[in-house]
Amino acid sequence: MASSAQVARRQPHVLTIAGSDSGGGAGIQADIKTIAAFGCYGSTVLTALTAQNTLGVQAVHEVPADFVIQQLESIFADDLVPDAIKFGMLATEPIISSLSTFLASLPSTSRARPYLVLDPVMISTSGHTLLPASAVAALRAGLLPLVDLATPNIPEAVALAGWDAPVRTVDDLVALGNTVRDRCGVRTVLVKGGHMPVSRQHLADAIAARSDYVVHANEGNGDDEKQGDVIVDVLVREDGVALFVGPKVESTSTHGTGCTLSAALASCYALDHADGATGLSDESVRRAIEYTQGAIAAAFPLGRGHGPLNHGHMTVMRDRAAR
Repeated sequence: MASSAQVARRQPHVLTIAGSDSGGGAGIQADIKTIAAFGCYGSTVLTALTAQNTLGVQAVHEVPADFVIQQLESIFADDLVPDAIKFGMLATEPIISSLSTFLASLPSTSRARPYLVLDPVMISTSGHTLLPASAVAALRAGLLPLVDLATPNIPEAVALAGWDAPVRTVDDLVALGNTVRDRCGVRTVLVKGGHMPVSRQHLADAIAARSDYVVHANEGNGDDEKQGDVIVDVLVREDGVALFVGPKVESTSTHGTGCTLSAALASCYALDHADGATGLSDESVRRAIEYTQGAIAAAFPLGRGHGPLNHGHMTVMRDRAAR
């Protein structure tokens, strides 16, 4: 039987507003698995149903915007106000505009205003456009100014920023993140660097030239990992820049990486918020990135294309340690 102290402690709550992936690797399926892995309570608002697998998306059925809002209203009406909301696939301009209107109506200084994390889901890892131009315009003008943290990959950041120059260096990533932040009015931007591995020498030179960069490094466990290229995720906010450096994980099990990372970030915020903290700390960002890297590295081979991550890898590690 649970003690009174255990019952009294509120479980952190994360809501995911995203599409369904029938293959289970991305979308709300990846989000719920990630939220549970961090010990948070997960709820969902579906924006689209997809028929997809590791080889790609075969069909999409979009949910009407008014029903998306009905799902959201049901959650808020039952005092299930989340600590954080993660946005994934939003599918259409009417859905984005309706969500923007709903969120803008929430009080800004109470628990009714969750922390908002947006994974733009505009351009896939393979380069396919996932959001029509009208929806991108609504995202940029209506939703992004309300968001606390946006997590675009490099092609998405380029599209949001209207960037017309090559992205080749760490300094380019920083400038790109600042441009997204300034142009879209989003408070904080995490530009995911997975499309652009960099050499350790280039990273060292960039850090030496800019003493204002805060660097968080995860070198992994193997000596061989200290010889190859690294991935640099760049966090840009009002008070400065932080670089999160990790080994490049060689794997084809990368389906749902963006969904997983953004859900992990929302979960880490919810955990901190439940303990009385405000804002998203660098430590929380580091935990979310390392969880995602670990889920890629521990993935089982599934399917004939880009397979899913292993969202339960932390649970397996705890179970093994307890034996």
